[in-house]
This record gives sequence, structure tokens and C-alpha cells, in this order.
Amino acid sequence: MSIKKLYYILAFLLMAIQAPAQTTLGLLAHYSFDGMDASDDTNQGSNGIIQGNPTFECGAVGESIRFDGVMDYVLLTGIVNNVFGGSDFTLSFYFKPLKFSGVQDIISKRQACTEQRAFAIQYDPSANGLIVTMAENSTKETNMTINLPISRCWYHVILVKEGRETQVYINGILVATDRAVARMDLDNPETLSLSNGPCLGVTDERFEGNIDEIRIYDRALNDDELATLYAQPDAVTIKDTLIFLGGFVPLNVDNTCSTSISWTPTQDIDDPNAASTIYTPSAAGTFKISAAFEDASCTASDTIRVVVVDPASLDCEEIFLPNAFTPNGDGLNDEFFISNPFAIEDLNSFEIFDRLGNQIFFTDDAFQKWDGTYKSNIVGPGVYVYRVDFVCSGTSNTKIGSFTLLK
Repeated sequence: MSIKKLYYILAFLLMAIQAPAQTTLGLLAHYSFDGMDASDDTNQGSNGIIQGNPTFECGAVGESIRFDGVMDYVLLTGIVNNVFGGSDFTLSFYFKPLKFSGVQDIISKRQACTEQRAFAIQYDPSANGLIVTMAENSTKETNMTINLPISRCWYHVILVKEGRETQVYINGILVATDRAVARMDLDNPETLSLSNGPCLGVTDERFEGNIDEIRIYDRALNDDELATLYAQPDAVTIKDTLIFLGGFVPLNVDNTCSTSISWTPTQDIDDPNAASTIYTPSAAGTFKISAAFEDASCTASDTIRVVVVDPASLDCEEIFLPNAFTPNGDGLNDEFFISNPFAIEDLNSFEIFDRLGNQIFFTDDAFQKWDGTYKSNIVGPGVYVYRVDFVCSGTSNTKIGSFTLLK
């Protein structure tokens, strides 16, 4: 089996294993629309009542509900209507606009088209933005206008209300924060609704497009929990990366409804029209690789940067190792290793010693990494010493230094 074929298998398995679970703590309702209805997947009774004749089609995750912008709307009943008092809450959803004129009501809970006990999120295509309104009255309110990124079909919106502060995230990035003069009570007798606010015919129109994966929590989620909610539709899964000439970069796209995918430039890409393919650069340099996604109603794109280094251009006398690392299992800086192993002609030994001089790691493989363990146990935080004996241009060299293990 070739390395590239093995990669395809391993990539699929790793994505399945590493996909973070979305928290259910405090989850009042979840509308996935995967059952071709607006039922609450938590089975807590906050089922949606569909009006008009919306359809169901490919979404950000699974299926989504599509509104026609004329007659279609949904009333979200049950306990989801109880979080708009003075308590904290988190709202997460995806939307895909298909009409690009008129201010459109996406989701709202307000009794009148005023700033009295109002909650609303609107889409303004003329400014390519969202309008967020949260008000108890004209003096206790939060109003935010948020620019949306370009070249996207789906937008993931998270609104977190915690105390007096409101934060809005778009596609996993914090884009707006506002603090009211006091904690706001937004409660009113109206039903939380999709595309059916009281400003219809006044300032708003019904939303035309798709909505998916609505989650409502009765608490403010933390950053780690928020990160699990973004499924990255129409995005390249790998981010900017550095490789050595002769290596390759796996290019993958997950969660897309596109009927056509194209990678550019096509040079050195195995299949420029596949959702999963391989990029094997034939020269050193810095390259931008873009993916374009097209379906019947939308075109999106994403770009990564690949830096390709020729090992022959590296000075073999310069061996680089980090000054610190944090083996805490968070997937960031979890290992200590030689940063430029391709520069080493021949490695005699790479050793790590504790403060008492005990050898706790040894390898003669320049690519092997230390995970912070000794005899299968994580060692304590502190300063450690490394020693690298290697050959450069036929001459033996030794590099000794120290680094810090942090927890």
C-alpha cells in the first residue's frame, strides 16, 4: 500500500476519533432538522411549529430547513422561551442567505417592533452584516452591527449573554463584545420564532435561505465548549503549514454541500476536483492553495498557505529546539523535538536529562519526539537539559542546552 493511500485511510480515522463532542450541559433545545421537521432533538418538549411550506436540504451539518422568504416561518415553543429573562444563555446556529436585498428577520422574540423587552437577530445584505438587538428598554440595551466574512455560503453565529456582557462569534471567531449598563431582562410573552418577528412589514422581511443546527443553552458556554460547536462547513481542514521539499500536504474538505470543488493552482495536486486529495510541491517556496466550492445557489472559497523548505538549503550546524513545551494533552506544543530534523546528516544521539543528571530520554532518530514521560509517567514541571550529538559535513558536533517543561 502506498503512503498516499495509507494517508487517506488514516485521515478518515483520525477525523472520526478527534472530532470533539458538543456539550449537552445546560442544553435546553437542539434543532438539527435532520428528521425533516423542527422537533427538539433533546426531547424536552421545545418542538417547533412549522408554518408555510419550508423544504429540507443539505445543511451545514446533515439537513437544514429552507425558508422561501414569503410565507415560511417556525415558532419555537416550550422551555427555550424561559432563558430571556435576566439569566445567562448561549444561542448557536448556522444560516445561509439566498436573498440579497432587504433587512431580513432570522430569529426573534419581541412583542413589538420597539426596544421594549426585545431580542432579535437580523441579516442586512446591503452591508453584508448581522444586526443584534437585545433590550429591556431604551436605556438598558445592546445593539451590535457585525460585518460578515466574504466568500462564505454558511455563517455560524454564536451569541453568549453572561451577566451584563454579550459576545458574538462568527465562524469560530469572537467579533463583537458589548456591555450593557445593567443586567437586562428580555422576557416577554411572545414565542421565539424564526423569520416571524413583529418588524415584518415595518423594517424587516422574512428570511430567505437556510437555517441549521440551532442550539440553545441556559448558561454561558466557555471558550473550549464554544469551539466544539463550529463544524467548519466549506473549509479546508488543514491550516497554514510548513513542510520540507519531498513531503506532501493532505488537502481535505468536510461538511460541504457543494456539487463542484476545485483546487488552484492545479500543479502538483493529485486530483484538483476531489474533496480529499494530496499536494506534493515540486519546488521550495511559499504557496497559496485555494479551494472553491459551488452548489446551485452559492459559491464559497477557502485558502491555506504552504511553506516548502528545501533541506539542502539548511545549515547542518544549526540545530533548533524549543525553549519550553507543555505536555498537557491539549494538542498544542505537547512534544519536545528537533525542529529541523532534515538538516541533520547523521544523528548519533538525542538525550534529555533531569536536574539530577538522570537520562530520561534517548533516541538516535532525528524525527523522534519526547512526550514528557519517563517510564510511562509524566515528569514534573521544571528545567531539563538536552544533548544532541550529530554529524555535519563529516564532522562530529554536540549541542547542549536547557528547556522548561510547563504544566
